[in-house]
Amino acid sequence: FLYELFRELARHVDSVVLCNRVENRGRFPIRDLYQVSDAVLADAGGVELAAAEARRRWNPQVVHAHFGWSGTRAAPLAWALRSPLVVTFGGRDVHHEMHRPAQAPLYAALLAVAARVICVSDDLRRRVLDRGVPPDRVVVIHRGTDLERFRFANRGERRDRSLLRLLMVGRLVEKKGHADALAAVASLARAGGALHLTVVGDGELRQPLLEACRGLGIERLVTLA
Repeated sequence: FLYELFRELARHVDSVVLCNRVENRGRFPIRDLYQVSDAVLADAGGVELAAAEARRRWNPQVVHAHFGWSGTRAAPLAWALRSPLVVTFGGRDVHHEMHRPAQAPLYAALLAVAARVICVSDDLRRRVLDRGVPPDRVVVIHRGTDLERFRFANRGERRDRSLLRLLMVGRLVEKKGHADALAAVASLARAGGALHLTVVGDGELRQPLLEACRGLGIERLVTLA
């Protein structure tokens, strides 16, 4: 999704991708790529050298960090470039990383120096505001989806008694809501609905979810692939 963002931004601005590693270059061709290790960005002298090279090659006017953990790494570089820093928060950075004892001071500094904080949801914005960031520096930009890539299928003509097949894809962690999905399946089954849920993914909640299926009496209605 970041590659698609860079590709669309190319219509409006020149983007240089800063990263600490490079993979799948053939699949994601990017013209301007600047690879800098985390070790370099964690060293004062390394940051100055990286900034000098970036200034010589591209003279960037804005540094945009995608996810909070990238922002904590990019902040010294933005300072060395004397360029405003924009950071986009996507979820785990706000819900989890920001509260880890080792990371909390870095995130506090990031929120203090960021010229603009972008959140992908209203919930994340509220959580960032709770950290004391002025409202005029925090905006919500939802992640877009190109609907033309997905063929519309009319499900309205499905016969009421035909089997409703549900698919749920995601890591088996609490925030993905698998427990809510199982409760919904159980509720629909009690109401006489004919359905089957296939869950694709793995994670720490696999065994608890299997036990939940047994407890709800829906083992035959759910497959954990």
